[in-house]
Amino acid sequence: MAFWFNCCIETNSEIMEGLLVLEQFVEFWRNHPGFQVDSFGNATFQGMVEARYGRASAQCTTLVRIWRYGHETDTIRLRKEAGFFADFPHLDFAPPSNEYKLRGADHALTISGHSDQLDKEFVVSILPAEAKSTRP
Repeated sequence: MAFWFNCCIETNSEIMEGLLVLEQFVEFWRNHPGFQVDSFGNATFQGMVEARYGRASAQCTTLVRIWRYGHETDTIRLRKEAGFFADFPHLDFAPPSNEYKLRGADHALTISGHSDQLDKEFVVSILPAEAKSTRP
């Protein structure tokens, strides 16, 4: 029973941390052109997405949907684009299997996790499509 209790506490803190990261990301980009936030705080926007897994990487612009509240709380969903996701099968992300962080330099949302399908760790970075990168 103690294991189950500790497991639930860890999972809940990971979910709360993910919610905080999504809130910070959405609030930072809220007034950016094309970044739409509904009355529930959920966001939809064209995003520049980069996926790195193993030695491979891929980039594309696609529709990004972030659910902060509702039945899919804390979920990020990417629209499948021809070619980009041919080797990268993940379009939906949620904690505790994925970790969300903000990249300080450009305020990109990063998602990290392990893909059982690829048997590799991965990192996905997301920025609004029209964002100007501050990276050198």
